[in-house]
Order: sequence, then structure tokens, then C-alpha cells
Amino acid sequence: MSPSPPAIPLAVRRALLRLLYASQTWAVTTFGPPLLRWWGNPLLHEARAARPLPWAVLARAVPIAASLLAMLAAASWAITERALGAIIVALPLGVVMVAFIAAPVAAVRTSLAHIRESGTTPRGITTAVPVEIVWGVALVALWRIRWLIVAGLVVTPALIIGILHLDVAAFTNYRETVLALGSAASPEQVRLLTPGAGIPYFRLAARALSAGLLPWVILPLLASLGVSAAILLRDGAFSLTLALITALAALLAIIGVWQVVTTLYLLGQVLEAVRLVLTASVLIGVGALTALVCRLNADWLVNIPADEGII
Repeated sequence: MSPSPPAIPLAVRRALLRLLYASQTWAVTTFGPPLLRWWGNPLLHEARAARPLPWAVLARAVPIAASLLAMLAAASWAITERALGAIIVALPLGVVMVAFIAAPVAAVRTSLAHIRESGTTPRGITTAVPVEIVWGVALVALWRIRWLIVAGLVVTPALIIGILHLDVAAFTNYRETVLALGSAASPEQVRLLTPGAGIPYFRLAARALSAGLLPWVILPLLASLGVSAAILLRDGAFSLTLALITALAALLAIIGVWQVVTTLYLLGQVLEAVRLVLTASVLIGVGALTALVCRLNADWLVNIPADEGII
């Protein structure tokens, strides 16, 4: 077994709890109003009525399953079981990656189905404003992968704990290397640590929490990009290819920016507050990009010929 990581000081633990509370408050105030507007979208309302979820069961099952997985992730950390810890991290990442692939695919299929249907049997959708339509189609696409989203909710706490575990283990190795080598240690490893070769627990906790939130702001963007591909090409195979390419490019760019912001050593020490602001800005920026894509989708939607599209 590998040596246990050093105990987290009480002051750091209190700071982490305050960070957790602040992040929850920020998430509710930031994402709450848009979520309520999305939930009331007419297209999503129709999809929910046609294919409902067992809310009474999920209200109990999701918290219980999420708590059990989180406890398992914490236990694998406490007993320093590397194999179990790797599985606990791989499982949430696998669920998230499948959802990332499924979102643009479902969006393309949903968009093309709505475009074809509206051209032959117009319904109430024809009287809706274009922005409401494109948002609704993206949300219906996400509703089609609702069980993947439920699975994502279940594994999110374990994902946060797993990423924190991996980061603490990596920084523990950096610390041991720096202490062993002294002045001969790599400058990059020294810069990543706090003065006195300490582990930046606050930074790592903020990074793990943001990693848990990141998939939930990326999924609507990927679905919106799938809608874009369907509107622009209106062909199943070509639209699907374009959707996957643009989704992959957006995913790599967002994760790359997030990685730089959450690990850049120049933002250490007194600049950790700046890092928090930048991390929050990444999440908000993805949401703003989603809104921009939807506005563009609405503009493109209006230009679809009457015999081919919704408008």
C-alpha cells in the first residue's frame, strides 16, 4: 500500500466547507432561473408528457445511489486502494463521455424530425418564436438521453471526490520529491506547491468542484451544436458528422481552458481568488456561448425555405 496523504488541517477543512457552501449558492443563483425557463419550454413540456420520468422513485434513488458512490470513493481514498480509486474515477468519466457523444447525436435526430414534421403537419410549434423553438429542440434532445443524465447526477459526487483524490495524490508526490531533492527539485513542481512545500488543498478542492459542474454546462452547448448542424445541412449523415466534429472541438477547447485556469501556478497564493473568478467565468462563458449558438440557430432557422422547415 502507498503511504497515506497528510491530514488536512482544520482551517483548510473549514475553508473547503465554506467553498462548498458558496459554490452551491452560486450555482443555484446562476443556473436556477435559466433552468426554470427551460423547464417551461413548450416542446420540452410535450416531450416530458409523452415520456415521463418516475420522479417519486428518482427523488429517493438518485440521492441514495449518489451518496453510496461518494462514500465508496471516499473509502477508496481512506484505505489508499488505488485499483478501486481508479474504477471510481473511470466510471463517472465514462458516463460523462457517453453523454457528451449522445447529446449532439440526439440533437441532430430531434432537429431533423421536427423540421420534417413541421413541413408536413404544422402544429403549435409554427407559432413559437425561433429562439424558443431552437432552445426547445435542444432540450428535447437532452430529454431523449434523460437516463444518461440521471446516471450523470448519480456519479457526479464520486467524480468530484475522485478528481480531488487524484490531484491530492499527485501533489503529495510533488511534495515528497521537492522535500527529498531540495534545491535540485524541478522548478515546475516547486511552483505548483505553496511556500514551505505545502499542498494547495483549497485550489484542488475548487478544481474538483468545478469539474463536477463542468459537464452540466457543456451538455446544453453540445446539444445546441447538434441543432446547428441539422439546421445548416438538413441531411442525416452530414449533419451528424458536422455535429460530432464541432462538439469534439468545443469540448477540447473548453476542457483545455479549464485545465489551464485551474492549474496555472501563476495564479497561486494571493491570486487564488482570481483563479476562482476565472474558473467561474469559464462556466458562465460556456453558458453564454450556448445562448449565442441558440441565437444563431434561430437566425438560421428563419432562413429555411417554407417547404423544408419550421418557419
